[in-house]
Amino acid sequence: MRLLPSIAIALMTVLLSCNIHAQEDTDWYAGVGVGQSNVDLDKSFWSDNSIVDDSLKTDGFNYQVYGGYRFNRYIALEGGYLDIADTVYTGVSNGFNSLWNAGNVEGITRIDGMMLQAVGFIPTGITRLKPYIKGGVFFVNTLAVHDSTINDIIRFHDDGVTFIGGAGLQLQFWEKWHLRAEAQYTIVPLENRQNVAITFATLGLMYSIN
Repeated sequence: MRLLPSIAIALMTVLLSCNIHAQEDTDWYAGVGVGQSNVDLDKSFWSDNSIVDDSLKTDGFNYQVYGGYRFNRYIALEGGYLDIADTVYTGVSNGFNSLWNAGNVEGITRIDGMMLQAVGFIPTGITRLKPYIKGGVFFVNTLAVHDSTINDIIRFHDDGVTFIGGAGLQLQFWEKWHLRAEAQYTIVPLENRQNVAITFATLGLMYSIN
């Protein structure tokens, strides 16, 4: 994990030193995407033998905002902010030999952070359509909230640097406006005791600034 910031710096240095052969394909851009995320978390993260009638919601609305620079027709570097849907656990505890108070209990996770990624565009022969792959680092912040415990409300904060990557399609539909559809994957820490996988897909708009 500690090597990832150095990898990010090295990646940026390499990209910035690229020889730009196709000036007409260079530009700044910005965009936003919304979609659905899923956190691979199970009930055992929250539950103990005191809880019955429990349920766990692990998917929901997510969004990202980003900006970047395209060095040539094949390579870009972009950074952005990603917010993953909260997971929500609910149940009823009898309170016996448990962290939870007797009665209704709730657990919530919140995950967000900043991304820095290299983007590689794949030639298709169709000028307006650009498949791409992307990968880089995710500077993630996580929060796990245990509500209604013997210590009132417990909040566990965690942060770290992890890999994030995926693939997508970019379609120019009008002058400087593009549609982007993509899917990505990452793994993040929770409570400094468990790593969980996250998958998310977004659909959004991108604008070429130049």
